[in-house]
Amino acid sequence: MDKKFNIICFSTIDWGFIWQGHQHIMSELAEKGHNVLFIENMGVRTAQLKDTKRLIKRYKDWKGSFKGLRQIDKNLYIYSPLVFPFPYSRVLNRINERIILNIVEGWLSSVEPFETLIWTFLPTPLVNRLSSKVKHACLIYYCIDDFFQSSKPARKIIFSEKELIKKADLVFVTAHELERKCLQYRNEVHLFPFGYDDSFFSKVRDGQEVQEPLDLKHIPRPRIVYLGGIHKHIDFDLLVYVARECPHLSFVLIGPEQCSLKKLEKIPNIYMLGQKDKQEVPIYLKFCDVGIIPYLNQGYTKSVYPTKMNEYLAMGLPIVSTNIPEVIRYRDEMDVPIKIADSYDSFKFSLTRLLMNLKENKKEMTELCIERAKQHSWENKIQKMEELIGNFYNKRKSKVINWSRKFEMFFESNRKKVLYLLIFIFINYFVLFHTTLAWHASQFLIVKQELGLFSDVVLVLGGGVGESGEAGQGYQERVVDAVDLYKKGLAHKIIFSSGYTYLFKEAEIMKDLALSLGVASQDIFIEDKARNTYENIKLSQEIIEEKGFKKIIIVSSPYHLKRAQLVAKKIFATDKTFVVYPIQNSVFYSSLKTNPTVKQYKALIHEMVAIWVYKFKGYI
Repeated sequence: MDKKFNIICFSTIDWGFIWQGHQHIMSELAEKGHNVLFIENMGVRTAQLKDTKRLIKRYKDWKGSFKGLRQIDKNLYIYSPLVFPFPYSRVLNRINERIILNIVEGWLSSVEPFETLIWTFLPTPLVNRLSSKVKHACLIYYCIDDFFQSSKPARKIIFSEKELIKKADLVFVTAHELERKCLQYRNEVHLFPFGYDDSFFSKVRDGQEVQEPLDLKHIPRPRIVYLGGIHKHIDFDLLVYVARECPHLSFVLIGPEQCSLKKLEKIPNIYMLGQKDKQEVPIYLKFCDVGIIPYLNQGYTKSVYPTKMNEYLAMGLPIVSTNIPEVIRYRDEMDVPIKIADSYDSFKFSLTRLLMNLKENKKEMTELCIERAKQHSWENKIQKMEELIGNFYNKRKSKVINWSRKFEMFFESNRKKVLYLLIFIFINYFVLFHTTLAWHASQFLIVKQELGLFSDVVLVLGGGVGESGEAGQGYQERVVDAVDLYKKGLAHKIIFSSGYTYLFKEAEIMKDLALSLGVASQDIFIEDKARNTYENIKLSQEIIEEKGFKKIIIVSSPYHLKRAQLVAKKIFATDKTFVVYPIQNSVFYSSLKTNPTVKQYKALIHEMVAIWVYKFKGYI
């Protein structure tokens, strides 16, 4: 790729964390003449008490630099943003956006005036907002984790990740499971498992004067090494079992502690050496015998491609792993000395067999490991990535040139027609999107009723794909307003009705949100079968009858309540009274009176058509 870019990288890790693809790719691109701004991790979940240490470090990094920005090498800049650690708060994201944009715009103005390329590993709402505000020639999403499986608090990310996958110009993934996920939303995805720096590893591997590290010297051989973060996805019970069953083996763990290690602390032949600098990693591996990947077989690890595989093999180490899909696929495709264990005893037996094979055929096994690893060096992968970026850029540039020339020729030959057409389009656009036409035309959908002093229950109709047509948008506002009515004492029970499911049941999510806002669990009922407004009312009626509720407040979107009211009149028994209550501050409809949008028009037309359909079906 001959063209140079100013690259803005949104990372899922900090620069000083374990050396991974994030740092290596950006370092390589900086060496090739691109200007790189590496923005450290801004989080995929709300900060918790356990994050205190990391937050303090971030503050120190920010304070020790110019507003968080520092240059660490030629063309390579690190930004440690000090932002509010609440990635799904709309209000705080607006503030965070302004903080980040100030630095990004300042950085872009201080380096060469190259075109901008955005490269993100992080698919949060904030990154989506920033990518829309920063003018760029290419947007790349490198999907390296299944964030939905990584932790429950991070599951909200699925909506912003889906948006990013759709709008990115290029999508790279590290694993086949991630490829399958991304292909649900676009036609082309490129598989690039993380690699390793062969030029660096080979210097250590072939060096004759490399000294054994002091903290490794006292550990007896054979040494079984684990390299990487020591986190909750490791099967610690497996490590304890194998270490106790094989007291003659030394288990060396190299990497930062990311969870409690109490289970391992009392095992005499398990040695935890902590995190090592990237230059030291191959040296430690050089003086070990077998590499291990003792991961739990769970949802998250199904899409994990362990980079340590290539690093073990590059130093001639055979591998024993639990049955992780990407490791199994790597073994089968590369025909490499990797043993897959599906039980604790199998893991122990595989280690024993590999060590025996090493005694008999060490040279052949070592050479095979190194040869296979070289096929996964970063040099080859980055070259292919650059080719894809260059092809995309040239193709887009060609389209822009061709389009502008064709339009010029068309305009010259149809000047008057084009002028009348433009005037017609402008008038229609102005009337539709800059007058109160939509607001006036939709007023018949608005229902205004006074709330009584007290009702038995608030019935909240779920959002489903909502007015916007996007899953998960709308239910939050309905829940918040229902909880407000509950806290004001206008009702003492709440029913959440929604049969919509997008990876999780919306009714359950509504309940969780209400609980977090202070509603007692015993005051919440769930109806999770309804597929439309008619079924919302119909199926909720069963709960209302069972609990003996007489007075009901129905909460929904302001322009949806007309249909809900008509259905309720048809279904509710004569001994029931109800009022409808629109959400008070609809974000979706906030601009309807002054600057209506296409999505708002679609939503209003949908409601009008739905009322006629319901009449035809006899629902109202």
